[in-house]
Amino acid sequence: MLDENMTQQQMWYQMGQECQCANELGKTKRAMTIVLGEKYGYSQASIHHYEKFYRCVEHIEEKVAGTRTLLLDGQIPLSVEKIEYLAKRTAEEIESAITRFINKVPFQVVFPDFRHRASRARQRNKTTVKDTPKYDPDAQVMGVIHTIPSWIDALNRVNNSADFGCITVNTHRRLKSALESLKILTETTLTIIMEEES
Repeated sequence: MLDENMTQQQMWYQMGQECQCANELGKTKRAMTIVLGEKYGYSQASIHHYEKFYRCVEHIEEKVAGTRTLLLDGQIPLSVEKIEYLAKRTAEEIESAITRFINKVPFQVVFPDFRHRASRARQRNKTTVKDTPKYDPDAQVMGVIHTIPSWIDALNRVNNSADFGCITVNTHRRLKSALESLKILTETTLTIIMEEES
């Protein structure tokens, strides 16, 4: 079970580790994400995300021994995406980066290329105008713009009227997981917008 004194990264790691044990238990990864999602109150997508986190932490540890503890005990709190990016670096790059992270140097300063990944991926996947049917480029974005106020209203109602002290642990975890996923997507979208504006 998860301990309330665990860091967020330690919880991710434990859930990912349990998911990784699917083969030993005679289960598929998909079945294991369902089991763990119900056990801990997280979505299947989140469990899959944490399994990736676990694999990347182990890969980093194989390259530079001793980094696992630093990444899990809160000294260097990184998101799943940043851990995945770090795992692809060389041992020398990881070792240098870890030293700079300990000295509170921001991830984007150590790896300035990280913030441009999404932009480059979009450029690679672009099609020419003649290959693309006419459409309104603002349509999808406007749909989100019109939807977000309802999310804000719902969260305000919860914050103002819900008694969090009476809510079950399972519901707490499910809400936290949903908000974390929303936070990751929001930060990614803001990064894309800033890249386009720069």
